[in-house]
Amino acid sequence: TFAHPERGQTLLVFALLVVPVTFALGAVAVDMGLWQSERRGAQKDADFAALAGALELVPITQDEQAARDEAAANADLNDDAGNAPTLSTAPGQDPNAPNVVVVGTDCFPGTDGRLDSVIVNVNHVSRTFFNQFFGIVAPDIGAHARACIGSITNPEHPRPFIIDIATSPCFAAGDAN
Repeated sequence: TFAHPERGQTLLVFALLVVPVTFALGAVAVDMGLWQSERRGAQKDADFAALAGALELVPITQDEQAARDEAAANADLNDDAGNAPTLSTAPGQDPNAPNVVVVGTDCFPGTDGRLDSVIVNVNHVSRTFFNQFFGIVAPDIGAHARACIGSITNPEHPRPFIIDIATSPCFAAGDAN
């Protein structure tokens, strides 16, 4: 007959190796999921800020500072987590720098210097739940967005149009709104 002096060693190996490794992988996965969620939030803030700024570049006024200010105000308004710094709206910013709003003329070539684009770069300060115990520092999560105003067929500016309620087939008889 064989003696069984190793009885229970599998439980010890499981407890000492598998459980801590599983915990560590789970902790990394939780923080990576948090960072991915933060990335989506940063992209949302950048997209909405660029769109808000581009809407200020209407053909008549072409107000560059108003476009910058509106983009920055919109980024502050949409920063639900409160972890994005205020965007720099100073003229002459590098379009690749973090936390800036840049207004330019590079969307539609041949428009004689007409302002037609707003670039927004947003960096959110992130946090960790578990990775700080492993010495992993939370990264700044960044996003980049560009909004163009105009059209390829008419890069000069978008053309407003009016639909007459009384004669248009788009509205039912009696619609006043």
